[in-house]
Amino acid sequence: MCAAALVTGGILTISKVFLLAALPLAVLVTLRSPRGRVRVVVCTAVILGLLRVLGSAHLLPAWSQGALRLGAFLHPSTTEYTAGRYGAGGSLGPAVADVLHASPWYGFGAGGLATAYDSLWVQVLVLAGVAGVILAAAALAILTFQWWCLRGVTAPAEWRLAGAVLILAIGASLGLPSLTANRDATLLWLVLGILVAARSPRSPGRVT
Repeated sequence: MCAAALVTGGILTISKVFLLAALPLAVLVTLRSPRGRVRVVVCTAVILGLLRVLGSAHLLPAWSQGALRLGAFLHPSTTEYTAGRYGAGGSLGPAVADVLHASPWYGFGAGGLATAYDSLWVQVLVLAGVAGVILAAAALAILTFQWWCLRGVTAPAEWRLAGAVLILAIGASLGLPSLTANRDATLLWLVLGILVAARSPRSPGRVT
């Protein structure tokens, strides 16, 4: 029921990160677990049944805009998939241009710019410049290497979960500051900290 509620919420809000990254990863991880196919089928049936019941009882608001969004979402488009962040006339272009023109190497510091940072990489570029981008990429590379070294050391289910969360963090970084966003990043770092950063490849199952 929890999974059904989460998936329903992700669909209704048309979350790009959820639909393009979190949902496919969750399905793949679930399918690899014992009785995973049964869980996916049951969850799908519950979601469709829940939406059907709510719709029949007229408890769902008019969703004409949502239907249009989902229809456009089914047709490949960089602009549509990224909510206008990338592609022709992307919203991230002006902030990147300002940094690269005024202070490319170290950015504008903690004050930043009076604009939304709709990407981890844009946020880091604005605050710390190209040097910050390199360090952020290095941090993700180190986490990825650490996770890969833990294969065969941690339980398979934990290793797959950690890998899925890491892939989600990297993918989501293109659409929001996934490593620093309030609330979201707290849970992400908690999972990565326990399953990846706190474990030693030389000590099976032991948290250091």
